Amino acid sequence: MAEQYNHPGMRFWIASLILLGALSTSCLPDIAPEPSLATPTATQPAALFSTPQPTSGAPARRLTLWLAPEFAASPDMPAGLLLAERLAAFERANPGVTITTRLKSRAGPAGLLETLTAAFAAAPDSLPDMITLDREALQAAAVKSMIVPLEALRPPLESPAWSEHAVLASQVDGTPFGVPLGSDADLLAYRADIYGSPPETWSELLN
Repeated sequence: MAEQYNHPGMRFWIASLILLGALSTSCLPDIAPEPSLATPTATQPAALFSTPQPTSGAPARRLTLWLAPEFAASPDMPAGLLLAERLAAFERANPGVTITTRLKSRAGPAGLLETLTAAFAAAPDSLPDMITLDREALQAAAVKSMIVPLEALRPPLESPAWSEHAVLASQVDGTPFGVPLGSDADLLAYRADIYGSPPETWSELLN
């Protein structure tokens, strides 16, 4: 645990729509409350998206998602396995829709923001329909109008269902540009005047 009064450092990942070739509202799942603070697992996940009801007669369409390495569908990535389960459920509920995922580095020449910037300028046909960005990359992409503002998002991301930090991380100048998808805590803080010793478990902290 951190020393008294240290503020938690968080890396938020936000799923954002691309300006060119954005998802239609009929393909978007409903937004459910933000996951709890407990560590997510592949077997007992907290819901991020509610499972859409099956539809019929929809035209065939391929949706492309660019994901950060943290969301790789591998045994050592619970978040990736959870996301893969939700995407598979979305495909089953939407016949004719195929979701393709591409893993990109966090940064560097082949990083998410760098690749997005290059494709936006030179190869718009290769842009994904959705991309995961951290807070800083989200701001940069929004300033360059490379992602779509979600001003009509319903239901809106509001407390207490969503934490204030998550909501602010997905906004630029008060306008939402994505949906919080996950976060990494660099540290946690506790008040020494309340806890005689650092809480070791979530149940100790919540009680």
